[in-house]
Amino acid sequence: MFIHLFIPLLQKTLKRLGELPARKASEVEELLKNYDDVLLDGTERPIQKPSDNERADEYYSGKKNS
Repeated sequence: MFIHLFIPLLQKTLKRLGELPARKASEVEELLKNYDDVLLDGTERPIQKPSDNERADEYYSGKKNS
């Protein structure tokens, strides 16, 4: 897909506008001081597990698929 071609442009634009997400805990803590309520929206993203069984166990959640 072509979306990967636009990611650098999106990041550059968001940085210029000062709208990049906080990456450090200290930045998040500072942000939270300015607001009474904060809503978080999280999305699960699939990841490719390592083929090495010992390393793959680190990614096992124990969640059963239906």
